Amino acid sequence: MADQAKFEAAAARLAELLGWLKENHQYNTFGQPLEESLAALRARENPWAE
Repeated sequence: MADQAKFEAAAARLAELLGWLKENHQYNTFGQPLEESLAALRARENPWAE
């Protein structure tokens, strides 16, 4: 249960960052890899695990 909360919190923070990138015209530079990471977090997967 704690892990689920961590994934949800990380997804929320990453979604905020993506919003900021869009507002500040940086999405095309940095957004796509973060969208993929956000999708993994929402699927309860660690996008940075090797």
